[in-house]
Formats: sequence, structure tokens, C-alpha cells
Amino acid sequence: MVNINKSLPNIKKILRDSNYRTKIYVSFASKAYGDDYDPFEGNSTDTILNHKTIYGIVSDITPESLAWKQYGQKAQGAKEILCESKYINYFEQSIKIKIGTKYYTTFRDAASSRCLITERAMGMIRVIVQQKDEA
Repeated sequence: MVNINKSLPNIKKILRDSNYRTKIYVSFASKAYGDDYDPFEGNSTDTILNHKTIYGIVSDITPESLAWKQYGQKAQGAKEILCESKYINYFEQSIKIKIGTKYYTTFRDAASSRCLITERAMGMIRVIVQQKDEA
């Protein structure tokens, strides 16, 4: 049996260690309504705000695990992010996710088929994001 009180500080220590963690840039947006705003047409514009930087353990996902475990996923460009559960709202409400130099799908854009958020034990979450199409 795993003693949660002993293993939790070790996990927090790994997340704080700069050898394992990766910077993840999460951007949000605020809606701006002009003089010609019509709620039925939805002609508001999104203003992208400054990004927030969070840290997590980022790893690539093999195409085999996407094909067999998570249906509807593309086979290339998927990342798995393991971070603290206090950032779950960041991933749910973000409009841009940037890891390194590449942008990834957000939970709002994906309709929960290309961005999956799973809560794990010990106050952690697992987020699977896919690289945005170059179109």
C-alpha cells in the first residue's frame, strides 16, 4: 500500500526540479463588445491577454497508445502534460497553449475529443493535447 503522505512530497519535488519540468504558456481571452453587438449573431471579438506560465512534466505520446486507448485522436504531435490539479481551470478556459515553439489544441476548441483532462491521485492532473493543424 502506498503511503500518500510520504510520496506526495517526492512528486512535488520532481515538479519543482528544473531537470524534469517544462514551461507551458497558457493564454486567455476576454470578449470585447462593439456598438453593433447583437447577441443573436455573436459578433463579439476576443482580445488575447498576456500568457501565464505554468510548469509540468511534458512527454510525447506514441501513436499506438492514441490509436488503441483514446479513439478519435491523431497519431502525430500529441503531448501528455502532468501537472498540479490547481491548473485545471487554466486548461479548461484557455484559448492558446504553447509548449516550446508549437501551439496545441485547447479544451474549448476541441469539443473534448482532441484535448483530454483526467484527474489523477495525489492532487495531479493529466492533460493530453494535440498539435494544431497548420492551416
